[in-house]
Amino acid sequence: MKMVNNLLKQFIKESSLSENNRLSIKFLVDSINGEINQFTDKSYLFEGSPGIGKTYFVESFLKMLEFPVLYLGPFKLEGKNVRKFDSLKQIMEEIHSLEKGIIYLDDIQNSLEFERDGMGDPHLNDIESKRFLNLLELVKRSNKKLFLIMTVNDSSFMEDSWKDRIETFIDLLEPFEKSKKIFLNKKYGNLIGKNIINEIAAKSIGYNFRNLDEVIRIAYRFGNGIINLKSANKAFSSYTPSGLANYDIEFKSNLNFNNVFGHNKIKKELKKLALYKNNKNKLDKLQIKRNNFFIFSGNHGIGKTHMARALAGELKLPLIKISAWDIHSPRHGITKIMDTASRYKNCIILIDEADKLLGLHAYSMEEEGVLLGEMNRQIDDAAREIKSVIILSVNNITRLGKAMRDRFNVLEFNNPSIEDRREFVNNLINKSGLSISVTAEDIAQMTEGKNYRDIQRIWNDVIFYYLETKEMNKNILADLIAPININERRVHTGIG
Repeated sequence: MKMVNNLLKQFIKESSLSENNRLSIKFLVDSINGEINQFTDKSYLFEGSPGIGKTYFVESFLKMLEFPVLYLGPFKLEGKNVRKFDSLKQIMEEIHSLEKGIIYLDDIQNSLEFERDGMGDPHLNDIESKRFLNLLELVKRSNKKLFLIMTVNDSSFMEDSWKDRIETFIDLLEPFEKSKKIFLNKKYGNLIGKNIINEIAAKSIGYNFRNLDEVIRIAYRFGNGIINLKSANKAFSSYTPSGLANYDIEFKSNLNFNNVFGHNKIKKELKKLALYKNNKNKLDKLQIKRNNFFIFSGNHGIGKTHMARALAGELKLPLIKISAWDIHSPRHGITKIMDTASRYKNCIILIDEADKLLGLHAYSMEEEGVLLGEMNRQIDDAAREIKSVIILSVNNITRLGKAMRDRFNVLEFNNPSIEDRREFVNNLINKSGLSISVTAEDIAQMTEGKNYRDIQRIWNDVIFYYLETKEMNKNILADLIAPININERRVHTGIG
């Protein structure tokens, strides 16, 4: 029994539970092994999204207890102390003669006898509802060692009269990295080495246990029956976890600051974030705090999105890209974004063109827009809980207002200097392998005030012209650049 108790304590300690919930489970174990009293909680509801590990946790916990279990659920529960029932009615007929035991109702929406009303909402029929209330009341008031454990994906359908009788509600969090290592080692330790398990556990931020299973299966296929770092990384790049299915998510670990031209001051500032992320515990002890909220401010084509992708690669984190136009959607609203930022603790969330819909009121440069005020409020409420990086990419920072700018680290992106333009073009020339009659210096000199996107377009025109005519010189280059200058004048003067 002592060994069982030690295993249970270790299991509870390593589980993805809050500290309060760990204490609740610990007291449950103490009550089962010892005496019950007026402080003993008898009924427990485990809630969390599908695949998060509710059934995995409860079943692992019950196997270690060596305590009688009356099971009602859609799956098969192994164990010498387990008796499976087909209905709540059968359990109620048995429970009166039971001296001790745990009644385990797994996935109650699929275990109990639900009906749907005219609106399609689920509810228990009258007889089943009375049985369920009787069960809750009986367990709560019994002096016997009778306990009730239930799992549910979403308890919003439950009536208040049920919730009033349930003593402990446990919200399962996304699996911690340590929990995932234990899960992977237990299930796939004979197929995967420790270093690969550690890599998968570290990269799968926000993934539930079912997502981990999917990644392993995909990696197995990519590796032709072998799971290694290469096949695992390929699996990550092709798989989107269920909780992020509605987002545009990227994972490009081969991209980093070395792939970004110029913006050296910005890269230096972002490297501090990388240093903090990689040494958080040590720097926290030194009282160093970092704000994970950034505003990337600058004109179109200046490299803001590319820098966000490079930061994701530098930190080896996924990048979730959200268009500002999606913020009005229920799937991508401010609340949803903040929930995602809290849930997926190691990721980068980029909101592109944020000033267009988060900015000040369109007809006033002083009045906050509704969305801007809502985001300010939620950031204040959840700042301590948000561990992911949030980046707002904006073209006109003045539209965000002073309150928002105070909450974020503002990084200004300027047009590339002549040195940056020279380096950028020289890289294009080297990669092309062509020998043309203009140099990187020529193009850099003629592209003053241009952003990287403009320079890339000019380069494309140069290559197309050269491939077609086999000619290129400074005069031709000037003629190719001229239309872009004309377009700029049209934009600035309002012509066209």
